[in-house]
Amino acid sequence: MEKAYFPMKYYNLTQGYINSSTHQGTYALDNAGYDTGKDPIYAPFSCTVTKKYVKAGHAYTVWLTSNEKILTAKGTSDYLTLMIVHPEDIADLKIGQKFKQGDLVCHEGKTGNASGNHAHLELGIGTCAWHKNDYGIYMIDNAVKLEDYLFLKEDTIVKNDIYKGIKYSFKKENAMQDTDYVIKYTTTDLNERTGPGTNYSQINVLLKNTAVKVYEISGTWAKIEEGKWVSNNYLTTDKPSNHIKSMEVYNTDSLNVRSRENNGPIIGTIPTNTVVSVLQVLNDWTKIGPDKWVFNKYLK
Repeated sequence: MEKAYFPMKYYNLTQGYINSSTHQGTYALDNAGYDTGKDPIYAPFSCTVTKKYVKAGHAYTVWLTSNEKILTAKGTSDYLTLMIVHPEDIADLKIGQKFKQGDLVCHEGKTGNASGNHAHLELGIGTCAWHKNDYGIYMIDNAVKLEDYLFLKEDTIVKNDIYKGIKYSFKKENAMQDTDYVIKYTTTDLNERTGPGTNYSQINVLLKNTAVKVYEISGTWAKIEEGKWVSNNYLTTDKPSNHIKSMEVYNTDSLNVRSRENNGPIIGTIPTNTVVSVLQVLNDWTKIGPDKWVFNKYLK
């Protein structure tokens, strides 16, 4: 799964959204790049041009929507849309045009009422357009903070990240801690292995609809714990039907899974720290899948 990256090589903040009259009610950040020139803007993830706005005398604008769900710096997995305002020239960009992550999309500019070359950036969840907010300012739909969702690449140079005394910091791509993960669910009974490949030893079988914490992706393999990997091809971020909540297995090396509540036949086990999907609770027993029950004592 791709990570969502800041789209420029230099982070040089010239305007944030706190105490800003022109960014009121938005999460917009203005970035000047290296200097007053026209720095390139790259695709932050593999994406498609879903909308553009080009009108003489107005700020040119283009929307880039991810082709797949993207791993964010917040630890979530979402479809994202980046809105770029004031680019120099986007006349050649076509609706439906696709870019690979890191491809050159356009250059910063000063179209519209901009006083200097820069990129006005906004980020939204899903496929987004824009709307006028309560302050009369056009902003992206489903807006989120760029600094919460985008990583800075290791070679991105931070020239300034402060506006009016407020710091707008991005997480570096290698700064994801052990507590940062994405919850996914197995779509079938799934082999757990000691490494990212079928040549590694099988150590367990995770039952269908088991929730796991994905800390790292290596090719088509997902790291769910130190020394524990599963095929990412059989994981989904879509919760199983009838999902009530997720709970974690604790206080046991492995938890028996039974075909029915009240000490029914054992049909498998799941290891400690695994996150399970709670579908039903019946007295001391929790249903985690079709004909799959575990004892509540070992869930938290």
